[in-house]
Amino acid sequence: MIRTQRRWAGALAALALVAGCSAIPTSGEVHAGDGNVGEPGQIIPQGSLPGLDASPEEILRGFLAASPAGVNSAHQITREYLTLAGRLAWEPWRGATVYRADPRFDIVSATTERVTYAVTVPVAATVDEQGLFFERGSLTEESFEFELARDRDGQWRIDTLPNAVLLNVSNFNNLYRATTLYFPTPDRTHLVPDVRWFVREGAATLAVQALLESGPAPWLRDAVLAGVLGGTRLEGESVLVDQTGTATVDLSPAFMDLPREDQSLVLAQIEAVLRRGGVGGVSAVRVLVQGVEITVPVDESLVRDPAPDGNLVALDEAGGLVTLTATGLVPLEEIAPLDDVSARSPAQGSGGFPLVLLAGSNSLVNVRGESVSEPWVEGRRLVAPSVDRFGWVWTTPEESDGLLVAARSVVERVDVQAEWLEGREVRSLRVSRDGSRVAIVSVGAEGTTVDVAAVMRDETGSPQRVGAAHAVGAVLGDAVDAQWVDESTLAVLGAMSGSVSQTVALVPVDGFTTSRGTPGGGSPVLALATAKGDRSIYVTTEDASLWQWRAASWEKVATGVRDPAFPG
Repeated sequence: MIRTQRRWAGALAALALVAGCSAIPTSGEVHAGDGNVGEPGQIIPQGSLPGLDASPEEILRGFLAASPAGVNSAHQITREYLTLAGRLAWEPWRGATVYRADPRFDIVSATTERVTYAVTVPVAATVDEQGLFFERGSLTEESFEFELARDRDGQWRIDTLPNAVLLNVSNFNNLYRATTLYFPTPDRTHLVPDVRWFVREGAATLAVQALLESGPAPWLRDAVLAGVLGGTRLEGESVLVDQTGTATVDLSPAFMDLPREDQSLVLAQIEAVLRRGGVGGVSAVRVLVQGVEITVPVDESLVRDPAPDGNLVALDEAGGLVTLTATGLVPLEEIAPLDDVSARSPAQGSGGFPLVLLAGSNSLVNVRGESVSEPWVEGRRLVAPSVDRFGWVWTTPEESDGLLVAARSVVERVDVQAEWLEGREVRSLRVSRDGSRVAIVSVGAEGTTVDVAAVMRDETGSPQRVGAAHAVGAVLGDAVDAQWVDESTLAVLGAMSGSVSQTVALVPVDGFTTSRGTPGGGSPVLALATAKGDRSIYVTTEDASLWQWRAASWEKVATGVRDPAFPG
């Protein structure tokens, strides 16, 4: 880890020196300048050097004002606010704290030679040195201690400070970019996303270094194949992107020791990260080892961000199954009669197989065929089912004993360990389309949480357990349902913190939550369904209307339905 951190620090410094071409002011008061432009539309305020005889608070405010520009310039101006000891000790690349509103400055202690301030900010998010993003609740505050001392010229300077940068949300969004790393599933069929946040101007280099050296996020690690990389590293300090958009990646000789199929897999990961992962500006990738271009073909068979294979299904007012087509709702064919079934919460696998639903509250049955099956799962108040890409149907009783249930027929059933759910009330669960993660809404003593966890399977694809909970949507005060919108984003039905109004929120697994509201008319939303993309979000309301999110508003597309579901 030490080696990785030093390489990252070196890469950031080298990139910043290349980027830091703006003229540096040599005097003047602290102010926001015209800004330097890192990318089109990316305006970064500039700070000034410390003013002569500035007070401790003026020094502290000037330091924070200069911090955004410092991210792209090796903190050349920012370090002028520090003592020599402070400059040597400060490690800004350790991470970033993102705040929502202006900081509060409070003196903790003061003498004629030293002053200690507590700088308190309402925290929106934190990003660590590996680019891992953690959204924070809307009421979260954090205090940071800064100690100032007089230098040998009698000027106040910052002597000790946190190893991170403090940025407001606007500057953070201008300076950092959400970048997706990709790791293969154990069966080598799908690429699983792992979103990081890196400084925009160094995103390509930092993303490839993270892919090769840091590996998957800790919560995701057990669900993906990371060992294929072997000892492969990035040779040198940067990934070079030329004016044509071609990225050149120079790998260490260890790459050549990998089996050919692993080489193909690694190349597919690198290409996915640079061309599909949000780095920006990359249209082609060249990979070299000791100056020689690698000719091993990229594995093109890997599936990334799959869409549901099938149409929306729902229950009509008579309890029958219908499907949404281009001409409207039509009865679903090749299913068992449901006259004697108190049907609710249908779910379907790829291509509509299997097609299951809850019979009442306590039984899960298959209805694809001439007759309703015997129960695949029985339990008290079962949660709406979800079908993974292996055909396993997941559910669980609302009151969790630390086990989820997955079934593939009347006789094929496994208990899936989820120890952290024991004693909690489960409101919803949904397996991602790549089968590697599960999103769970649950309620415990601390309130309602939306969590994503890794899914561990055996060699046949049978789910065995889920990993540690990775909390998302921290600004939500309540949630009742979560569905996958794409490979790394959830749509969550709930309410923002401090509000009693319903909303459909877009919740990235690693990013800021945003709201899409709910349909007008005053009828509460009861259920949520998603295909792929935020224009494929559907809800049903208490008056049995089906609505779709389109072009920044909700549009009614059908009536007389409830419990909608896409495959998954």
